[in-house]
Amino acid sequence: MTTTAPDVRLRTTTNLSFAAYVHMNGLKLSAAHTHQAPRGREFRFTFEDPGEVWDQLNLSFANSEAQRHDQAVRALKQLCRGQQK
Repeated sequence: MTTTAPDVRLRTTTNLSFAAYVHMNGLKLSAAHTHQAPRGREFRFTFEDPGEVWDQLNLSFANSEAQRHDQAVRALKQLCRGQQK
């Protein structure tokens, strides 16, 4: 179990791409879990955000190549799933 300082804010996301992005940008991963959700398996990642940069990273991610890459991968997956039916 990871312990954090009392003044460190913990942030959680289920978005795998955003989790990778914030981790690559220096936030420390505190916990990672998967669980069964109605749409399938869902990831849940918790990060320590001592500098309160989460919102800034969220905006940065939305405008980044990483976000466009993620959207393209999702579109290709949907295309392949549609061809399997």
